[in-house]
Amino acid sequence: MSARLYLLLAGALVAASSTAHADDLFLLTSGGTSISFSLPASPTPLATGTTCDSSSTGVFCSDVSVTIGGVTTSDFVNFYDTGDGGGLAIGATLDPPTYIVDQLGDQLFSGALTTPTFLLGSYSLTNSFIGGSTYASDFDLSITSTPEPSTLALFGTGLLGVIGAARRRFKQ
Repeated sequence: MSARLYLLLAGALVAASSTAHADDLFLLTSGGTSISFSLPASPTPLATGTTCDSSSTGVFCSDVSVTIGGVTTSDFVNFYDTGDGGGLAIGATLDPPTYIVDQLGDQLFSGALTTPTFLLGSYSLTNSFIGGSTYASDFDLSITSTPEPSTLALFGTGLLGVIGAARRRFKQ
């Protein structure tokens, strides 16, 4: 490979890593219903895109793209701390509160309310029966990590290096 190609690949890696952030994928399932959304693994207040900050009950995130049955809407997600029963609520409006789901269970984050880190894993949540939610059943929640773009770029450049070395070896 030429020096120009290596320089181009290095530039792409730097560009990818400067805009990278790891996201966590949240998937709630109950019977035939599935609800999904993603958030930064460690959201910070006033971050670009979705805004997460501390609230009186835990961590509140606004403008979250929530997908239910293939339809995506912009909603809020409130993650309750242990003192408020753990779990989460997803809602469409705050005043008056209109909840899509309102589930209690384990606290789903660690760290300070202003700088939480979501906990990966599987959780069984129970309907809270407070305020009447659209889906008034118990849900299973899975939180998984998605790789950040810089990780994929690093893997890709390493793979190109191995392929280049193999080609050079076989030409000899």
